[in-house]
Amino acid sequence: MWTGRTGVLVAVSVACLATLTACGDDSDGSAGSGPGGLGGQGGQDGGAGTAGTAGTAGTAGTAGAGGTAMGGAAGTAGMAGTAGMAGTAGMGGTAGMGGMAGTGGLGGFPESDCAKAMTQEQCNNCCDNAHPESPQKFLEYSVGCGCNNGCAAACAQAYCAMPPVAPAMGDACDQCWAGLFNPDMSNPGLCFTQVINNCSMDPDCTAAIDCRTNQGCENKPAM
Repeated sequence: MWTGRTGVLVAVSVACLATLTACGDDSDGSAGSGPGGLGGQGGQDGGAGTAGTAGTAGTAGTAGAGGTAMGGAAGTAGMAGTAGMAGTAGMGGTAGMGGMAGTGGLGGFPESDCAKAMTQEQCNNCCDNAHPESPQKFLEYSVGCGCNNGCAAACAQAYCAMPPVAPAMGDACDQCWAGLFNPDMSNPGLCFTQVINNCSMDPDCTAAIDCRTNQGCENKPAM
């Protein structure tokens, strides 16, 4: 007999295995109704670059000394050198463009919102939407076990197809699956036990179950 969290997982698994859509079939299940995450804020504009300092004006050349008079007339004094032109000031850098706003997150909402649900069903659905990876993981474990333990041929067009779909009630696939996933605790099916054990050790698989416990779903009225 399973107890504690595994016991809750067993109870949920019985209902989940009743129909494929309850285990997260993307072909028939409706999308989570939670609002998208908030978009990221845009980056701030970059500041303009600092203008370059103007170059220092060149020093004027020293006037040449006049030639010494020796027998002839004194030489003409040299002309003073022309002052250098001041350097052109550097242009300021171009301001950086603001970053693009972040894209909003995928649909969903915080797990803590599930505690506000009025009924057990609403609370359970809230946890499934908050942790969509859980029913998907449970489905993967279920299909992996069933299609590798005798039901591959019978369920080739149903559970073992890509994507998986529910079989017709009472057909060969439905009967094969029912045997592997028999939830009778006195004689549980091979895959029922295997999936429960695998899921109980996978945090992604148990996240929705833990949410139902943490948010008190079982304490709410059924309807």
